[in-house]
Amino acid sequence: MLKCIPLILAALSSYVFAQSNNVKPEIIWLQFDFPPYEIASGENKNQGQIDRIRSLFIERLPQYKHQKPTLVNQARMDRLMHQKNSCHMSMLKPENPKPHLIYSKPHMTGTPHHIVASEKAKDHFYRNGKVIPLRELLEAGELSLSVPSRSMGSPLNDIFKEYQQNISIRESSNVGIDFFTLIDKGRIDYTIEYPTAINSWNQIHPDNKLIAIPIQELKSYYPIGHAACSNSALGNKVVNDINSSFETLLQNEDYIENYLLYLYPENLHPQLRQQYQDSIFNHYHFSEPATTHSLAK
Repeated sequence: MLKCIPLILAALSSYVFAQSNNVKPEIIWLQFDFPPYEIASGENKNQGQIDRIRSLFIERLPQYKHQKPTLVNQARMDRLMHQKNSCHMSMLKPENPKPHLIYSKPHMTGTPHHIVASEKAKDHFYRNGKVIPLRELLEAGELSLSVPSRSMGSPLNDIFKEYQQNISIRESSNVGIDFFTLIDKGRIDYTIEYPTAINSWNQIHPDNKLIAIPIQELKSYYPIGHAACSNSALGNKVVNDINSSFETLLQNEDYIENYLLYLYPENLHPQLRQQYQDSIFNHYHFSEPATTHSLAK
C-alpha cells in the first residue's frame, strides 16, 4: 500500500495541475447606469442598447468568465486604470489615448451629443430661429451648464477645456437622469447628453419635458464607440479576441438591430444603417460584402 502512495500523489498532482490550467480567466465588464444605453435597474434592467451588444459579445467569448458590476463613472475609470482584467463595451477613443487603456476596432456609431434643456427654456438657446453656438452660450455665461465627468469626444472636450471656469463637472451615479433632475429643479439650465437619453424621462414627466438642441460645433461629428480594456497582457488578448468576433458579428442582423435600438424613430433607421456602414465598415476587410446582409434596407 505504501508503494502506491507516490503514484496516488503524482496522479492527484497531475489532476490539480490540469484543473488549474482549465480555470478560465475572468473579464470584469464595468457598467454604469446610463439609460437607454446601459440600464442597471427596473423592469428593463440589462436591456439597454450597450447591454444587449455586450451580451452578444459574451456569447462569443466562452473562453472567459464574465462579471458585470455596476459602478459610478469615476469608479469605472479608476478600475480600468488599476484592475488588469477590466473592460468596457463602448467608449469614445480620444485623439491621444491614455496609456493604461487599449482600444478595439470601432463597433458602433450614433448621434452626436446635444444640448438638453427644459422645453420651457427653449427660447434661451435660439436667436432668429437659429441655434446659438455652444461657445457663445459659454462666453456669455448667463446660463448654467453642468456635465458628467466623462469624455465626450474631442470637439466637446476641447470646448470644455476652453471654458472650464463656466462649467460645473459632476460625478453621477445615474448618468443623464441626475442631470435632468437638476434641470427640473431649476438648479442648472442645461447639460450635454445624447438626445435619445431624454426619451424615458419625457415618458415619465409629460408635464415637464426636456428637449434636445443640436450643437452647432458638432455638425460634422459622429461619435464612434470602441471596446476598451486595461492595457495588460490579458487586456490585449481580450481586445484581440473581440476584434476577431467583430469580423462576423458586425454584419449580423441581430447586432445591427441592437445598434439601432433606441436610436430615433424607426422611419430614420435606413439612414442610420447607412451611417453605421459608412463609419464602421471601412475599418474592416469582410470576406462578404455588407450589402448581402441587408444593411441598405
